[in-house]
Amino acid sequence: MFTALKQAGVDVVTMANNHGLDYGPVSVPDALSAAKAAAMPVIGIGRNATEAYQPRIVTVHGQRIAFLAATAVVDSHLVASWSATANQAGVATALDGHNAALVAAVKAVRPHVDTVVVDMHYGSDLMECPTDIQREVADDLVKAGADVVVGQHAHTLLGGGYLGSAYVDFGMGNFQFYVATGQTATTGVLVLTVDGRKVTNPTWIPGQIVNGLPVRLSARQPEVPSTARRHFAGVPG
Repeated sequence: MFTALKQAGVDVVTMANNHGLDYGPVSVPDALSAAKAAAMPVIGIGRNATEAYQPRIVTVHGQRIAFLAATAVVDSHLVASWSATANQAGVATALDGHNAALVAAVKAVRPHVDTVVVDMHYGSDLMECPTDIQREVADDLVKAGADVVVGQHAHTLLGGGYLGSAYVDFGMGNFQFYVATGQTATTGVLVLTVDGRKVTNPTWIPGQIVNGLPVRLSARQPEVPSTARRHFAGVPG
């Protein structure tokens, strides 16, 4: 999978989600070894908390951009065994209002880069409005210095827009998934232009999942009726 992602042009991958350790603790070293072999940067997972919350910093057109990731979705009985700690491998978590480690990671990297991007695995299955946890996490991350907060988990599209000067997207839906019709097959790509802490020109390029793969919609291919993208924080739409 890492090789396929790399060949597709993906530059960084998050494994902070509610399936990251489905195969048990061995998932972490196995995944990291496979990622290293494919030369694919992975964030949101690690042999300990330091590694799981470690940002991936890249330079693009002279700008230093930090990418971090965490999940706010883990089954309650698995939180203790799945969360990365000082002495335990696992995923980076931001659960039930306890997101101090992620907030600290954002604050730590903020002075050293131009742009901070956080990918969150958050939301509730098929719920088209952000949950209280999503709103709290987004607010805390923006206050900590994040410029872009995006995420997924609900398997459907949610709203996106500005929270202060930062851009937040509460749910980008599925991208590659075993669905054929309906709201879970509606997909797309969010394109943002960043210049330091300035985020402009948010554009949603709509698509449809066909035979499990995302296909960009064209002018000659009407979009399948689905829940429209909604906006918040004063962004018209």
